[in-house]
This record gives sequence, structure tokens and C-alpha cells, in this order.
Amino acid sequence: MSSDLNNSSTDKPVVSTANSSNSTPYVGETRVNLIAIDLVARLSRGIESTLPVTQLDIDPANSPELENIKDQTSLLPDDTFRAFIQLFRFLDSHQLELAKLRIKAKNNEPIPNGTLKMQEETMINGGSEIIAEHHQVIHEHIGFLDESWDAFSLKIREVFGQTENTEHWQGRLEAIIDDIIPPLSDINPVLAPIEWAGSLVLDIAACEISRKLDQELKKLGILDQALREEMIVAIKTQQTLNRHLHDNELASGSWVHACQMTYDGEELKRYPCAVNEAIIMREINFVDKKLSQLIAPIKEYLVQRNEYYARGITVIREVDCFCDIAPKIFQDIRRIYEAKEIIKRRHRATFEQTVYDLGLIIFSYLGSMRDVFNQRPFDPEKKKKFLADLTYNFVRDTEVLIHDIGTMIDTQSSGWRSKKAEKKRMEGDRCYENMGWRQRPLVKPSEVQRILRRVQKTMRTIWCLAIASGTGKIMESIEGIDEIRAHVTFDASHESLRRLRRVLKENVNADLERLNKLRIKKEPKSYMGQIRQKFQRTNQKC
Repeated sequence: MSSDLNNSSTDKPVVSTANSSNSTPYVGETRVNLIAIDLVARLSRGIESTLPVTQLDIDPANSPELENIKDQTSLLPDDTFRAFIQLFRFLDSHQLELAKLRIKAKNNEPIPNGTLKMQEETMINGGSEIIAEHHQVIHEHIGFLDESWDAFSLKIREVFGQTENTEHWQGRLEAIIDDIIPPLSDINPVLAPIEWAGSLVLDIAACEISRKLDQELKKLGILDQALREEMIVAIKTQQTLNRHLHDNELASGSWVHACQMTYDGEELKRYPCAVNEAIIMREINFVDKKLSQLIAPIKEYLVQRNEYYARGITVIREVDCFCDIAPKIFQDIRRIYEAKEIIKRRHRATFEQTVYDLGLIIFSYLGSMRDVFNQRPFDPEKKKKFLADLTYNFVRDTEVLIHDIGTMIDTQSSGWRSKKAEKKRMEGDRCYENMGWRQRPLVKPSEVQRILRRVQKTMRTIWCLAIASGTGKIMESIEGIDEIRAHVTFDASHESLRRLRRVLKENVNADLERLNKLRIKKEPKSYMGQIRQKFQRTNQKC
């Protein structure tokens, strides 16, 4: 982004046009350019300003609502870029219409009165409509956050109600015990031992109940804290979107102002009904120069951001996206693998093998990708084999395995095993006093499915990177006429490509080694072997 755009402030005032009728054409062009810079600065907030939710590393299993918000709002930069594209193409088309008018004036063809005024109105209305559509897109994102906020509120109220109920029973526990056992010794001293024994039994039971109530309160407290933290992120994200909405409204005002300045010339005001072709030709030239000043900052911004947001394959975008998710691939595979605890015993071995095969295919393919990118000298046949054979097999095999894993999760998971695993996970939540501790296990089929969907998205990212490595850059041009094609050498010539080679080098072998360690397990002992082991431990203690 240019220094002008970086240094633009949200509170930057729109350039005043007072006494514009007495301004020289050069001053008018300069003012239009400044208004255009202000317009770009305001409209680009959706790209340049990072939303709070996008800065978080969200676990879909723990925070599905927050993950949904992140997925939804991640589309905003692309939506903003499309608004820029539409605005630029509209201006380009408008400039072509001016060129047609210039030809008519040059050929002394009749031009109706008020033509330039109509052109101004067309320009204002067309651009305002584009900005209004983008305004609606931002408003829809805010509406989605309103719905998420309601979901958070409902969950927090439910946790609050459960907490109050638990505290109530905790307070009533002693009173209930006192009511159960009457003072038998007052009735008959002979019954004192019975009273003592009954009190002892109830004290033990009360202690156990009190312990469980304390655990439940701690669990509810952890859940309440997690929900409130997520809600704060959602609120901050919504506040940022509201600022985007306000900037969009200001951008709409800047657009109207820029259009008025573009068509605000001395000759046009002095001869509002002029039909003299020489005067109109001169006015068209003035308008065209100002229009070029309006287009320039918009086109400059599009050129700078086209690599990341244009439709098609853009190598830098695919590389950066892969480098962001690469370190998480093994973590997701491991968590799915360890979800075997909720799978029925007779299907567990098949589940383990299928998840292992998925990880093996992924990391083996990434290893091949690393070798292709690092080959010296470059071997085109090896690259061709990688794209034609290995990539095709990778996509086909991973799709089948992901489908099989999802089916097993839905059909072969055990309800009581899931409850048992959840109880064990609660111990970890209480131990770490939060729900974000590392290696938090997946104990519900829905949680495993969410992580599996993220793995599926990752496969798509890897595939896009592979295609980009073979085809280079193929993307939509700013003008929308021809595709932009460019070969890209995957060497260290660009920071993103250096980062890609570094990520592949650091992660592939290490992740493959960690994957193999998941398969290392102790051989189950026979029944007699287990008895002998118990006796050996007893003798050692003695």
C-alpha cells in the first residue's frame, strides 16, 4: 500500500471545495485526487483492518460459535476487493463513454443539452450503488454476529442457572442431613451407637456429595469464563465491523463529492446550456483529466492487492495460506487419532489404521512437494510426475479416507465411552482451570467431525498450492478482459516462497516421525501375565 494510504487517518477530513468555481483546472484535478485517496482509505478498511476474531487460533471443537464467526467474517476482505474491482470497472466504462462524446464533438456531431450533467448523475448513481451493496454486505456480517451474541447469551444464562442450582443444593446439604437422623440418644441412651453409626455413614455420603458439587461448580465456572471470553471477542469484532460500516458511509460521501468535483468546471457553470462543440470538447477534456485523477489511486490499490484477493490462482496467496495451516496438520490428525477412545472396541483398530493412513498420505505427499521445490538442477519430468500422478492420487485417496473416518465417527462411536472420556476430560479442565489446555481430547462425535472438516479444508489448500506450483499465476485481470498469466519459480526470490521452503523443511519429517510414534503401543498381556504382574508389585511393596 502506498504511503498516502498507510498514513491516512479515519478522521481525515474530506477536502473542501469552497470557491471551486474560481479554481484552476490543475487545482481541481489535485483536489479530485485527494478525495480519491480519502475514498480508498475509507473503503479499504475491510482489507487493511484486522478483525479481533481473525487474530485467534481457534479450536473448532471447543469454540464452534467463534469458529463460525471467523469463517463468516474472513470473507470480508474478498468482498471489499470485489467492491474496488466493480468501482474501477465502472469508472473505466464511464471514461469510455466520455471518449465517445469526444469523438462526436470532434466530428461536429450534435450533442444534446445537459449531456454532461446526465453523465455526472450516472456516475454518482452507479458508484453509489456499488458502495451501497458493499454496505449491505458489512451489515450482513454484523447481523450474523448479532445472532452469535444471542447464542452466547443463552449459553451463559444456562450456565448461570445451573450454577445457582448447584450452590443452592450445596447450601441445603447440611440441613437435609440434620433432618434425616433424629437425636435418638435423647429418646433412649441405648440407641446412641445407632445414632453415631448413622451419622458416620451420612457424613461420608455428605462428603462425597459435597465433593461432587464442588467439582460441578468448578466445571461450570470454567465454562462460564470461556463463554464470556468468547463473547468479548465477538463484541470487539462487531465493534470493528461497525467502524467499517461508518467508514463505508463516509466513503459514499467521498464518492459523491469526487463526482461533483470531476464535473465542476468553470466552462460548465458559465455555459450550462452550451452547444458549441469547441466548448464541450474543452469541458470533456477537463472532466477526463479529473476522472483519471480519480481512477489512479483506486487502480494503484488494486494492483497492490491483486496478488492476494483476485479471483483465480495467485501463488503468494496459496503459499501464505498453506504456511499458516501447515503446523496444525499433525495436531488435527493426532486429535482425531486419539478420539479412538470413543469408538466401539471392535472397530477401533480399523479407525486407528484409517486415521494413520490419512496422516501418512498427507506427510508423504508434502515430502514429495518439498523435494520437487528443492531439486537442483530443475527436472521438468519430476515436476510433471508430481503434478500428474502424485497430486491426483493425493486428492483421490484423502477424499476417500476422510469420508471413511467421518462415517465411522457417526456410526461406530459409543455413547457410554463418550461419557467416560468426557468425565476424564473434565478432570483436565479442572486441573488446568480452562478449556484451552493443550492436547484437550475430543470426546463427542460432533467435535471430531469439526476437526475433520478443518482437515478437509487443509487438503484443499494443499491442492491449490500444488496447482499454483505447476501453472504459476492465473488470475482475473483488473480490467476483466484477459487473464493474467505468469510463470513462478519456487525459489528463494520472494519472502513467501522462502517461508514455504522453511515450513516444509521444518514440519514434514518431524510430523511423519510423530505420526509413527502414535502407532507404538505396548503388547497386551495375557490374563495370567496380568496376575503375575500384580503379584510382583505386591512383593516389591513388602
